[in-house]
Amino acid sequence: MFLEPVLSVILRCDAEGDGLILWPAGRKPQSGEVFAVPERPGCAVCLQGASRFEFVHSVPPVSDCRISMSWRWFKPEYMRLLMDQAGLLQPG
Repeated sequence: MFLEPVLSVILRCDAEGDGLILWPAGRKPQSGEVFAVPERPGCAVCLQGASRFEFVHSVPPVSDCRISMSWRWFKPEYMRLLMDQAGLLQPG
């Protein structure tokens, strides 16, 4: 559905320890396998390659205000499908 990379920037994070975590895909993480991204305002994250496809990424519920902005680019074929379903494609 999405192209690489996936980018995000932290705009605000009021609680230390809250935020993005990564762990190996396909199984429940073992002790020591979860990586917590040390977030602070201005922190930028780029997920591509192994970090995107071999690891799960998630933001568990946070304990205080956290604002981030993410950028994802749709694959052209998926975008066409969405536009077709919405009736936005021109015939021909």
